Amino acid sequence: MAHVTSYLVRAAGITAYLLLFATVATGLLLSGPGGAWWKGMPVLALHRFLTWLMGAFLAVHVLVLLIDSYLRFSVVEVLVPFTAAYEPFWTGIGVLAVYLLALVLYSTVVRRELHNLLWYGLHLLSYPAFVFTTAHGIKDGSDTRSPWLLLLYVACAAVTTALLALRFTRLTVGTQHQVRRWGAGVLVGGVFFAMVLVLLGTRVG
Repeated sequence: MAHVTSYLVRAAGITAYLLLFATVATGLLLSGPGGAWWKGMPVLALHRFLTWLMGAFLAVHVLVLLIDSYLRFSVVEVLVPFTAAYEPFWTGIGVLAVYLLALVLYSTVVRRELHNLLWYGLHLLSYPAFVFTTAHGIKDGSDTRSPWLLLLYVACAAVTTALLALRFTRLTVGTQHQVRRWGAGVLVGGVFFAMVLVLLGTRVG
């Protein structure tokens, strides 16, 4: 049973991370030309579907932790950040990510009842949640040293970096100065990509 729950925790966690990446990526595409549609693809509908699917796998990841006899997480450790016996800091970062994503999902449910600015602010929490989830997965994941997962983290980071750079570029579309136009996006994306490489280095080295 321990092996089954251990594999399920890892599989659900990795799947939730990939779905979160896809959610963030489609969200960044939505902010560009075409809006809800991108090259004939219904990005908005896909974005919403991925968001809820990610929430489902995240719930499985968290709930199975409570019955896993190997890691033995208590309800308090799952709900209260930085109280876990296993990797307390990085597990705490993961708990914070869950709360941020819960707020994002909640904002989706009550979208029509919220002021646009409040909804937008809550929705932006998906970005720090993605950063936290990436750090949590790299440092806590038992499969991080596997070549396929290393490649996956680097690929997700690279695509996110490129999309962030393009997103910030569109925000400064009226700016002719190239440094000002590209600087913010390259800086934000570059910092994230560097964080991923550093964290991976601490696991591989």
